[in-house]
Amino acid sequence: MSPALDPVRRSLEGLAVAWWRVRWLRVVARTTAVVTGVLLAWALVDRLRPLGRWPLLASGALVACIVAAAAWWMRRRALAHPAAERMARLVEEQCPELEATLRTALDPAVERSPLGAIVQADAADALARLDEARIIDPDDRRRAMLWAGAAVASVLVAAGLAAPTAVRAARTARFVVAPPSLTLRVTPGAQRLVKGTPLTITAAVEGAPRDLDVAAPTLQVEGEGVRAAGALTRRPDGVYEVRIPSVDRDFSYRVVAGGLRSDRYRVEALDRPRVEGIDLSYVYPSFSGLKPRTETDTGDIYAPAGTTVTVRVRTSKALRAAELRATDGEGARALPLSLVGDKAGEVAFTVARDGAYRIALTDIDAIANGDETEYFVRVMDDRPPDVRIIRPAGDRGATRLEEVRLEARAEDDYGVQALELVYAVRGGPEKVVPLGGGGATAVSGAHTIYLEDLDVKPGDFVSYYARARDIGRGKRSTEARSDIFFLEVKPTAQEFTAAQSSAMAGGGGGGGEMDDLVAAQKDVVSATWKLERRAAGGRSATDIKAVGRAQAEVREKLRQQAAGAGGAPSPSPRRRRGVDPAEAEAPPVPLQAAGEAMDRAVAQLDKLDTRSAITHEMTALNELLKAEAEIRRRQLARQQGGQGSGRMRTGNEDLSALFDQELMRQQTNYQQQSSVESRQEATKGQSALDRIRELARRQDDLAREQQQLARERSQLTAEEAKRRLERLTREQQRLQQEAQQLAQQMQNGQQSQQSQQSAQAGQQGSEQQQNGQQQASQQGQQSGQSRGQQGQQGQQASSGGGQSQGASNASRDRLREAAQQMGEATSQLQQQSPEQAAARGSRSAQALRDAERALQAGTPGERQRAAGDVQLEARQLAEAQRQLAQQAGELGQPQSGASANERRRQLAGEQGRLADRVASLERQVRELARGADPARDPLGQASRELQRSKAAEQLQQAARQLREGGTPQGTDLARQQRDAARVLDRVSALAGQASGRGTGETQALSERLSDARDLRDRLRSLEDRIAQLAQQAEREANGAPTQGGQQERADGQQGQRGSSSAAQQGPRGDQQASQAGSRGSAQGQGRGQAGDTLEQLRQLQQEYARELQDAARMVQGRDGGQDRGGRMATPEGHEFSRSAPGTEAFKQDFARWESLRKGVANAMDRYEASIAQRLAEREAAERVQAPLRDKVPDRYAESVVRYYQSLSRRPESR
Repeated sequence: MSPALDPVRRSLEGLAVAWWRVRWLRVVARTTAVVTGVLLAWALVDRLRPLGRWPLLASGALVACIVAAAAWWMRRRALAHPAAERMARLVEEQCPELEATLRTALDPAVERSPLGAIVQADAADALARLDEARIIDPDDRRRAMLWAGAAVASVLVAAGLAAPTAVRAARTARFVVAPPSLTLRVTPGAQRLVKGTPLTITAAVEGAPRDLDVAAPTLQVEGEGVRAAGALTRRPDGVYEVRIPSVDRDFSYRVVAGGLRSDRYRVEALDRPRVEGIDLSYVYPSFSGLKPRTETDTGDIYAPAGTTVTVRVRTSKALRAAELRATDGEGARALPLSLVGDKAGEVAFTVARDGAYRIALTDIDAIANGDETEYFVRVMDDRPPDVRIIRPAGDRGATRLEEVRLEARAEDDYGVQALELVYAVRGGPEKVVPLGGGGATAVSGAHTIYLEDLDVKPGDFVSYYARARDIGRGKRSTEARSDIFFLEVKPTAQEFTAAQSSAMAGGGGGGGEMDDLVAAQKDVVSATWKLERRAAGGRSATDIKAVGRAQAEVREKLRQQAAGAGGAPSPSPRRRRGVDPAEAEAPPVPLQAAGEAMDRAVAQLDKLDTRSAITHEMTALNELLKAEAEIRRRQLARQQGGQGSGRMRTGNEDLSALFDQELMRQQTNYQQQSSVESRQEATKGQSALDRIRELARRQDDLAREQQQLARERSQLTAEEAKRRLERLTREQQRLQQEAQQLAQQMQNGQQSQQSQQSAQAGQQGSEQQQNGQQQASQQGQQSGQSRGQQGQQGQQASSGGGQSQGASNASRDRLREAAQQMGEATSQLQQQSPEQAAARGSRSAQALRDAERALQAGTPGERQRAAGDVQLEARQLAEAQRQLAQQAGELGQPQSGASANERRRQLAGEQGRLADRVASLERQVRELARGADPARDPLGQASRELQRSKAAEQLQQAARQLREGGTPQGTDLARQQRDAARVLDRVSALAGQASGRGTGETQALSERLSDARDLRDRLRSLEDRIAQLAQQAEREANGAPTQGGQQERADGQQGQRGSSSAAQQGPRGDQQASQAGSRGSAQGQGRGQAGDTLEQLRQLQQEYARELQDAARMVQGRDGGQDRGGRMATPEGHEFSRSAPGTEAFKQDFARWESLRKGVANAMDRYEASIAQRLAEREAAERVQAPLRDKVPDRYAESVVRYYQSLSRRPESR
């Protein structure tokens, strides 16, 4: 090598070292990063889930290999220095201006040439002038140093974190290579246990370090052909255990831990001895007269004192010893049983007093029977007979010509010697009627009282009771009497109905007060009678004096009423017009005799003489009943004299109703403020509603869990069942506390709200008074009407507030009821009775839902929305019921047996579902009407309508008839269904009023639609009857046998039903309904008497013609003209004739009957469709334009219109 070349190589070697150092630092950073990641992953996995022995050894070996490979790689890269020639190329790549000078200088051929020295000198000069930063970037060098330092630091941290795992792996490896001496200790070993006893098996590996993880022990069980294995759980102290909750069979087991195995141990499950049955042999004392007897498979002892009872016990296992442990009033005693064979024992003792006993057993394995069942010992005293009136079980009314059958029954421990019925007329002498006896333990008897033979009149009464005597067993017979009841002699049905109508029309004049006095006097007589029935030692002077005070209060009320009647002003001459002068001037009913009898009764009660007091009390009752009858007679006389004036008042009331309707149209101007307040109240009540809903949901879930526990309890262990019972008890207690807190919060909130409303009401009252004075000075007479309207609205607002308060009170009462049911459910859970707790929980959930509905009904917005839902539901039900009625009417047509039965079953199912919906609607309406004024609130009227008509019950009965096939003709059933549809129409109209959506025009359209449907139903009813009579006439003409009597009776019943149906049609169309009902009733009676079918058919067609005239007046008079075709569709195509009903030609032509029927049906369809469409459009517009409510979407309004249009499109009639 030439000397000129040494500087070049030295410079290149220096650059190579610097470049290699940077590269090596990068290798170190990358390699240590990989090692750091491996160590951290190893430590993290072991920390989250400790590795077992073999996974730990495998992972440790893998980590060690990775670390060794990284070290080898860094060592190898540290020794890889670049050569001078490689560095020369690198420099020339970074410095193109050198133009291969360095590589030329390093070429051996150039070195030997004459110019070699010059070339090497140029290369040395170029390297000297070269900036090292162009070859090795200082920033790269700094970054490489930083990354290498960070990597080394991270690997040190990772090594520290992985050190415990590495140490454990090293110890495990040492344990595998040179294992210590280990032993497996298992407890408790072999055992003999009672079935159902829990067993805990523990295993410990002795000789192993505490920090050494050995293989988890496994329990291997064998028994009755079954093999199973399961791992034991490690405790904090290093011992492994497994717990068997209940040992119910024999088995053997051993524990295996890796290569360690324990001995095999045997566990025997033994049954406790138990009582299989108890037989009792009774030997009664001689005075009882009872024969010895034996009872098998019993336990409780019922016998008279002195009876010797032999208790024979049968057991499930052979016994070592047994005893009877008896307890009574004197303490406890043990009677050993004499063993009879291996599995039986007996003992005898004498019954002296009430007590109890248990049977304690010990078998040959020295196992006791544990919790013994307690059996009762009851001494049967010779109690008095139990005597009662079976029928009629209470006071009742009867006419003076009626026959009343009385039934009584008596029971006694040892036998009834005599049973007697005792009755008296007007409190007079008693008459005794024997009913039976003879020593039987139960005796019944009956007797018929003929009131006609007792010479009674309205106002009299017949008191009756039963008495019985038992058989004296060495003592005097005991007599017992039943409660006393009364038969009140009432007027005949016609007089009574007229008197009731008079009282309801406002002419009562004190009849209601007299009824209250009669009821109070009856209570006094019954209370005194019950005291008289007691034995002398059982009568309390306090009780007798309390009855005396009650009698004195009744006497004072009587005197007040008598004073009011005597000082009342006489009726005016106008009121007395048409009344008998002697009757009008007659003094009030004398009540002096009743008052004097009450005074005597009070005096006798003060002397504690109940027997004498009863006589005077009955005298007072008789006088009161006479006075009541006299009052009713006078009411009837006044009613007959005041009918004319009543008719004169009708026109004035109608005119007043028109003014009220006109004022109601202006009500919208005064509703905004109350609506805003209602929405504020609704916002306040929303949180309570949400909490009640949440409580109901949680209570339902809890009740389901309780029911599930009751079903699965037999499959659970005692410990698990106890835990679940405790958890359910805690949750039930928590729910009860929350319900009580919510009820208290609602009460506090209501009190504060009432105080605020009182203050606001005072302020608003003064403001309204000032406004009223200003309006009076400006508007004169119109202001009086306006103030009257404001006063009416104020009453409505106060009524709404009272309704909201009543709803809140009802909701709070339901909450308290729910809390009470929750408390009872908690008690049942504490008594380990989940079945009863579930039942209580269900009642609690139902009470919570009632509270939710009550509170929801009190919120004005919610109540209006609910009323709208009721309106829609009622209308849908009415339409569905009408369609079903039409289908039911077709059942009378000839059909095959199979198809008719199948159709009947389908109709029965549909009818049942509709009946359920009607029942649900009735409950919903009743909840919404709760707390409201029934006379003024539309929902209250709807609720009364549903209850009065009993629509749900009638529809359920109709469904049962359809299912049973008990209706041969579908016409009667269809008529009943159409009556229910009319009731639902009225409910829908009333709900529309309550929802606040209906204006006067809407209500008028709704009434017209209902009238049209009622008229259609009446026409259909007449059509069905005419069709039946036409068929009967055809059969008679052909000589076929008929059932005239049955048809006549059926026609009579149909006439009566027509009358009752017309009476139930409500305020709309009352005149038409009453006329149609009276015609139906009169003609029904006429048909029942007449036998000429053709004459009956002609009469029905005349009645049908009159109904057609009503239809013509409805369509032409109310609808403002004719139908679309310009005329009603009669068979001739002409309008209805104005001639006398029944004389038109088409009415005499029976052959054109079908054409007439179809024409009428088409005309009514068009008219009803027109009204329904207008009603739908009107209601849709009201929903869109309702004040203070969000706009209803147009698509929804169109859907409503289409819905009502679909209702108007009926299928073509038959």
